Amino acid sequence: AVRGLLAYRAINGVLRLKSKYPVKDLNKACDLACERGSFTYHLIRNYLEEGIMKQEEQQLEIRLQQTSDIIRSPREYAHIVGNLEEVSL
Repeated sequence: AVRGLLAYRAINGVLRLKSKYPVKDLNKACDLACERGSFTYHLIRNYLEEGIMKQEEQQLEIRLQQTSDIIRSPREYAHIVGNLEEVSL
């Protein structure tokens, strides 16, 4: 019965966080907690307070960046591959 009461209080605490943080961020924090296998109110609150979701979004944007001075276009690679095939013939 003690665990049930603590779990209930933790769930209520997480639900109260939606009044302080955007629901989108709260959902991301909960998803991150689930991915890491830790389902505590304090962890979710810490994610929100420290802005960890925003940091992860920024990292994802950097990883998915498709344009840069050092990224060649597919046409350039096709041209390079075409030249290599001519040389090998």
